[in-house]
Amino acid sequence: MWMKKFLRILPLIFVVIGQTHADDLANVSLNYCDTPESTLQYQIDPTVETGICYTLSNASKNPVTIKLSFIDGTFTNDQRQNKACLSDADVENFWQYVTEYDQLITLKAGETIKKEAKLLYPKDMDGLYHGCVVYSVVEEVKDATTNATSFSILMRRAKFIDVIVGNPANAKEKWIVLEDFTDADWINLSHNPKIRIYKDDSDNTYVIQIKVKNISPVEQDVVMTWVASNILVYKNTFMESRKLLKGDSLVITKKIENTPSYNLKIHFNITNTPFTFGWQEPIIWTITTKTIIWIWNVVTYITLIGILLFVGLVVLLIKDITRRKNKKINATIHHTKHRTKK
Repeated sequence: MWMKKFLRILPLIFVVIGQTHADDLANVSLNYCDTPESTLQYQIDPTVETGICYTLSNASKNPVTIKLSFIDGTFTNDQRQNKACLSDADVENFWQYVTEYDQLITLKAGETIKKEAKLLYPKDMDGLYHGCVVYSVVEEVKDATTNATSFSILMRRAKFIDVIVGNPANAKEKWIVLEDFTDADWINLSHNPKIRIYKDDSDNTYVIQIKVKNISPVEQDVVMTWVASNILVYKNTFMESRKLLKGDSLVITKKIENTPSYNLKIHFNITNTPFTFGWQEPIIWTITTKTIIWIWNVVTYITLIGILLFVGLVVLLIKDITRRKNKKINATIHHTKHRTKK
């Protein structure tokens, strides 16, 4: 009978314990020394050490042990793209450059302490990087057989750090990139490696290709626009919406059905579809590239020959006018000299 009663109240015991530790974390706060905001922003140079100053406070009536770590930051994998923290295993752009900080800190009841970590980026690092300082209340667990001590993390919170390293002009979010076409991609009539143009001999049309890659930590909804035009009145616009998953690398192909004469100018634009949520300012980015090629067909050849003939006629006309003018000037000089002798 007593076992049945114990099993009935066991879930309630776990709820109470969980709520107790949740209350412990609610009474623990981490704040930056330099700003009351939840995001700390730095602009630093490589090889120059910077201190990350923060305070930890325990407003509860009991001592608590806090586990603290610095890890890489990211954005949530949805359209809101809120700031978030990666796992402890993701240590590419931030974690490995933060040193000299205490990972386990015990705070007495009502105690507030100031701490500092060191941030140092190596030479040649340049760009915008995101990080997190993560803290949690941990529970000490002892192994009865080995007498070893471990810590169980019950809940955790985080604040964010944005770091501009080196040239601020390079401090851009990494979202979508246009990859280069190479000789391995066969013929390319374009001088811009970001745009491939080739002629389809089966129907004498021209094909445009763009190589797009999503290097952001989240999926991206994008709108791509191609504007094909020439020096006359030809203009053709293509639009396409795509969802690019994290890591996606796609070759987008468009065929120009009505090939223009003379030349072909391609202006390509790709932008994201921002998601606005309440107070949050949407992240908007745009990438643009362009190229121009000559279309060598019968009309182009005839026009080119006509232009060359016209230029030739203009040159001959200018030479004839110059010759007549020089002849007249020479005749005037000769006549003046003859009268002077008399």
